[in-house]
Amino acid sequence: MHAVQAPAPLLKGMIKCHTCGAAIAKSARTCPQCGAPPKRSARGLLAFLIFAGLIAAVVVVSQQSSEEKQQRRDEVRTTVSVVDVTADQLHKDYNANEVGADATYKDKVLRVTGAVQGIKKGITDKPYLVLWTTNEFSGVHANFDNDGVLGTLKVGDHVTVQCRGAGMIMGSPMLHDCVLQIRW
Repeated sequence: MHAVQAPAPLLKGMIKCHTCGAAIAKSARTCPQCGAPPKRSARGLLAFLIFAGLIAAVVVVSQQSSEEKQQRRDEVRTTVSVVDVTADQLHKDYNANEVGADATYKDKVLRVTGAVQGIKKGITDKPYLVLWTTNEFSGVHANFDNDGVLGTLKVGDHVTVQCRGAGMIMGSPMLHDCVLQIRW
């Protein structure tokens, strides 16, 4: 009877050849004993495919989001049906009856006229104007996608902005997708 020899333990960085059982380096292209290519782990490929899929999903969602935003901005610029209102009247209407004001202004294209109380950036670094109202602590917030035109404004300038009504947050009427139309 022949004694069966136990296989030697594999050293770190080594794998067992699936054909002859010899210990080979993980980075080897072929087994030095029999020349067979080593089997590669499916886990690495699976991880790569999952990662690539996630990246593709983020790109698609980001592209759709950008296209939707551009479509909303274009609609604000080109719509014929516009509600004209002053910043102060918009603020008064929202404070008198938020539900009624939403029915009149929310998701509609508004042309809002008022004086600039502040030129700021939000937590996402997006620029916005605060337009004066009779309540000095709660103005109308007009949000823009870029700050190109806002860099030339100063507090006290009178402006007309065309935007999409976005309801009220913490006592301030909100406007999105704004375009500066007139400055005087």
